[in-house]
Amino acid sequence: MDPHKRRIWELDMLKGLALLLMIYYHTVYDLDVIFNYPIDASSFFNDLTAKASGSLFIFTAGVSSYLSKNNAKRVLRLAAIALGITAATYLVNPGMMITFGILHFLAVSILLGLLFSRFPSWLTLLFGVALIAASPTLLSLAAPSRWIYFLLGLAPGFAVSSDYYPLLPWFGIFLCGNAAGKGLYQRRQSLLSFVPPDNWFIWVGRHTLAVYLVHQPLIIGVLYLINLVVLGATVK
Repeated sequence: MDPHKRRIWELDMLKGLALLLMIYYHTVYDLDVIFNYPIDASSFFNDLTAKASGSLFIFTAGVSSYLSKNNAKRVLRLAAIALGITAATYLVNPGMMITFGILHFLAVSILLGLLFSRFPSWLTLLFGVALIAASPTLLSLAAPSRWIYFLLGLAPGFAVSSDYYPLLPWFGIFLCGNAAGKGLYQRRQSLLSFVPPDNWFIWVGRHTLAVYLVHQPLIIGVLYLINLVVLGATVK
């Protein structure tokens, strides 16, 4: 049997949608911050796109953490890549170093998620929703600039990252995804009886990590070439 037929295609499609939204936002961000175009990456629509992309990606990662047969391997791989990204971004531009980006977050969240592995889906969901609901209050507290507060998102001034996903409130979304996996995918198969034809969303969803790793360098490279060749300008 084609291994793709055994995949839960709707999860691949949702992950693909999340990645494509992320590609859009990072293109806008690069045009604004790196190439100094009169585009506001922090506008309501662009900010909403970034939050929707992150929420969808983290939710589906929570589902996948339930479905995975080897979360330890996933954690090690994500942690190794995340540390490599931190080192690479520091060498390229220390001011935009990624210190706790989405891959760092996922590695930690998968580990913390093991604490909930024996919880029923309703209790995991309750914890996730409670964490999301309590996050604004917790984030309003003044906190020293220490690593534990940084990881929790309680010390945003300590973060110099261009890609920052603290545990509050994002771990709550991860737990909601984990609860959805427990409640909806106990049989580890698609909830829908039909399989759609391959499309960009599903393809990207099957290769999320690879696409995530290459998309930002490709965006910057393409924009640089357009700036250089078409406009005859360089990055300031």
